[in-house]
Amino acid sequence: MARLAPLQDRLPRLYLVGGRVRDYLLGRPGGDLDLTCTTAEETARKLAAFWDVPLVGFRKTNRQSCFRVVFDADRDDFMDFTPLQGETLEEDLARRDFTINALAMEIGPDGPGRILDPFGGRQDLAAKLVRMTSKQVLADDPLRILRGFRFCAQLDFRLEADTRRTMQDQAGLLQTSAPERISHELFKLFEAPETYPILRQMDRSKVLEVVFPEIASLRHCEQNGFHHLDVWRHSLLALERSEDILKRLDALFGPSAGQIREILNRGRNTALFKIAVLFHDLGKPKTRGLHPQTGRITFYGHDRTGAELIEALARRLRMSTRHQALLRNLVAEHIHVYALSRKEVKESTRMRFFRTHRDRSVLCILLAMADIEARLSPASDPEEQDRYRAWALQAIDHYLKTSKIYLEKRPLLSGQDILNLGLGPGPCVGRVLRRIQEAEDDGHVHTREQALALAEDIVARIRARH
Repeated sequence: MARLAPLQDRLPRLYLVGGRVRDYLLGRPGGDLDLTCTTAEETARKLAAFWDVPLVGFRKTNRQSCFRVVFDADRDDFMDFTPLQGETLEEDLARRDFTINALAMEIGPDGPGRILDPFGGRQDLAAKLVRMTSKQVLADDPLRILRGFRFCAQLDFRLEADTRRTMQDQAGLLQTSAPERISHELFKLFEAPETYPILRQMDRSKVLEVVFPEIASLRHCEQNGFHHLDVWRHSLLALERSEDILKRLDALFGPSAGQIREILNRGRNTALFKIAVLFHDLGKPKTRGLHPQTGRITFYGHDRTGAELIEALARRLRMSTRHQALLRNLVAEHIHVYALSRKEVKESTRMRFFRTHRDRSVLCILLAMADIEARLSPASDPEEQDRYRAWALQAIDHYLKTSKIYLEKRPLLSGQDILNLGLGPGPCVGRVLRRIQEAEDDGHVHTREQALALAEDIVARIRARH
């Protein structure tokens, strides 16, 4: 607030509102500075002019005008000024979603002043309750239903009973919310450390299937003897297991845990990883069949079908192309990763996987780990689960400490090197380079000289055939 001090005698009465007041009372790190007053645009212009910084006008998601003074765009350092909604501050706060957000703090010449709390938000903060300010606020913006569950996940709060019932009654209205806004809330929800228990609540409240209609096909989709649950309940259990794994990174991976967190913390990777875990078996209902000889339930190709379906899900929610690709990749590879753990698999095959997916391979291996830990039927093999878990821990550690460094090295040979051996331009050049790479991955080639010798031999055989 120090930036306001030089202009205090020229500013109207200002109030800090929204989540920043809530977080201040909870002792949490500060979020956005959201200020309201009677002359929002004029006040924002004065501040921007005094500090000689940009002013950006836009409309918030509830169509309210907002004027943003941007001090440092690279650091998300800004102040938002919005006009009072209504004649008084109390009317403004009455239009906000939950009591814990319907708080205001006076900002005066000497800094923060008294806190205004017309709806008992401080009492709900103490009781760890998320309570709507009125039923109308959810009807006015149904996305607030998702926000309520998201706050429960982020703050470890619970929904007040009447609020929960109203959310369930109005869940269908979520279909009118913009997909981009739904995605934004989902990312925040899945980034919380414990998404699983909140999703269970959302499922019981009939909210989750409105957001993800794909769930309907997963319910009661019976599986084979390796699973003790139907596809949907197995998927929820896999999500719970994935969150348990993420909490135990230090215990599981030791010094490598920091690098794993760095991968998870890039962009929206944590949320995308957990969404992929939840829907890793999305292709099972479409591929469910019976083996003609044994009568056993089969799901041949469910990984490929699931990859297409989750990409369509992400596209419907207007996720970015990168987000769609990552979700598709994680679901497509969750069976392949398990196959890579078998003893008979060549090292070059594993290296080809790491080379293709790089840091994404860590997320693929973790997803398969959660999937396998969620198989608890009598037919499942605990020893096989233990074997995969041990391999997964070793594979991720080896990738981060050795393979990643190796893959970042410059290749021993280039396409020009192959052309210099007398092979003409064309697809054969790429095939030779891949053979050299596989030989290096398997440990048969270590130096440029050895690579050139092998290339000469391969090229000679190609030319002899032609």
